[in-house]
Amino acid sequence: MPNINNYVEKYKNISFRRRGLTPLDVMAINEISYVALSEVVSKEFDFGKACGIKDILNYYNEHEKELKTNNILFPSKRVKLLRLMANSRRFRDIELCAYREELDVLNEVQFCACIVKVPFVADFITFRGTDDNVVSWKEDFKMSYLSKIPAQKLACKYLKEALDNLNGSFILTGHSKGGNLAVYSAACVDESLRERIERIYTYDAPGVHESVVESEGYRAIKSKVIAYVPEDTVVGALLETDVQTVVIKSKLFGVMQHIVYNWQIKGHDFDKVKKRTDGSILFEKALKQWMKNYTEEELKVICDVAFDLFADIKIVSFLEFKDEFHKKVSDLIKAVKSIDENDSKLINKAFSELMHIYISLATEKLKNNKPKFNKNKKQHTKDKISEKHSNIELLELIRSKLSFIGGSQAVDNEDNALDFIRSKLSFIGGSQAVDNEDNALDFIKSKISFITGSQTKDDEDVVE
Repeated sequence: MPNINNYVEKYKNISFRRRGLTPLDVMAINEISYVALSEVVSKEFDFGKACGIKDILNYYNEHEKELKTNNILFPSKRVKLLRLMANSRRFRDIELCAYREELDVLNEVQFCACIVKVPFVADFITFRGTDDNVVSWKEDFKMSYLSKIPAQKLACKYLKEALDNLNGSFILTGHSKGGNLAVYSAACVDESLRERIERIYTYDAPGVHESVVESEGYRAIKSKVIAYVPEDTVVGALLETDVQTVVIKSKLFGVMQHIVYNWQIKGHDFDKVKKRTDGSILFEKALKQWMKNYTEEELKVICDVAFDLFADIKIVSFLEFKDEFHKKVSDLIKAVKSIDENDSKLINKAFSELMHIYISLATEKLKNNKPKFNKNKKQHTKDKISEKHSNIELLELIRSKLSFIGGSQAVDNEDNALDFIRSKLSFIGGSQAVDNEDNALDFIKSKISFITGSQTKDDEDVVE
């Protein structure tokens, strides 16, 4: 299925005058904020000192080996997007300035933003999302229990400085945490400056703290926000939001849908679906219910202990796991065993409770969705066919996920599948007997989120 790169390539010769700005254009522009620009883009809020997108590509070409080796921000698809945009009529005149980046391990803050000018179209303020640094992921987790994190403070400062120094209106955008920063900063600036914010686009971004949702500034800007999330979103289900949401079809499941290159498009727009998956909705409900059981201090302990493990084994970025992977994992296991007893009990308790809440909610939903006997023979037959159809979908899903749960052999029929499932129950969290098809399928349904990261899909969406 086509993705954002296919879109840029297909419409590369179509100017913005012929076809106006689309959400796909904004997402492509936002992706530029993930590129390491500190050496080529000016820090000043001055369009007179802006550099072009071709300058960025030339810099990358000159330092390709170094950047690809040391920076996870340059996956092949992002590099391809940069090349396509720089060599297209539609995007080639893009200019960038005011690149600000901060990574402070000691104070646990990761922030990056820049301004992108598309001549005769719009000026954008783009906020980078989470990168591969451990500290940036820790900061993301802290959003769950803090009303304000350091990156949000920096975003407010950046937005005010941009609006004070530059004229005209702006479109704000960000992916992941970057989307959160876009919304948060827009809500916190003065009313006179807020009026110059034309629109806010977010892509699979977490919401904001409930205290922000209740603020006057948030209420003033929420009608300007359009939130795009993949159908099986995990990140986009975090925290609070009540803005316009567009759900996008994606070719992968669970957390892998966070990568925008997996989002499917149709023509010059996203391939949309009506609602998020049941798995995504269940995760959101489970997490919010779980968090109510813990104080801010307890959540802080859980966060600190979990991320301090990486510091103990001298891991600064997740990219470092590429080198000596098995040794790093071994070191991490040893570090886990050395956790303080009280902290260990808290973490084990928290994890167990989260799993219990999720399974309970999933089980309850499955019971509520189970077809009921109907005296009307026609309707009863229809229900049985529907139930059998869902069973077939489950078997298809199992076939696609065998490598994850410990198998690779073919599963050609129900009996084969059931035999395999019986042999793997201890691995996927169960030990009860699976004596027949119904028993097996009920068990699988209750555990499907741990196998796939999501529930089964309709016919056209069955995993390939």
